[in-house]
Amino acid sequence: MSDEARMIPIVVIRWILVPFAAWLAWGVAVLAGFELEALATYLCPENKMNSGMCTAEWYGPVLNSIFCFGAALAAALIVLLCTLVAPASREHVARATYVVGAIAAVAMGVPAHAMLPLVCALVAGALVWRWFDRRALWPLRL
Repeated sequence: MSDEARMIPIVVIRWILVPFAAWLAWGVAVLAGFELEALATYLCPENKMNSGMCTAEWYGPVLNSIFCFGAALAAALIVLLCTLVAPASREHVARATYVVGAIAAVAMGVPAHAMLPLVCALVAGALVWRWFDRRALWPLRL
């Protein structure tokens, strides 16, 4: 069997793994966001806790920052992992992943009135996409 014939199943498997890479990246970002929110709640002074809710002045801005960071991390990781898992056409995969992710982010962010996390996600995803697009002839082979 030639090397090319043996590589075909690996290529197919890597293409199949691209959507799972997106799911994994999203899960990591969600978990990071939950942990950061738990840390912020833990750091809330006892006298500022009211029925399990932190009422400290700093908590609202910190929570908004965590939402923005989580959205940006999710977008960046999704574009990055999908592009790295894809066996070929990385610049096209990065572009397609960003476009699909941007549509999903707008569909989730606009109805939730979460404009700051939406902007953070769009910018972070675009930065990773443009990094791969700029390196269309990048010699990294995974």
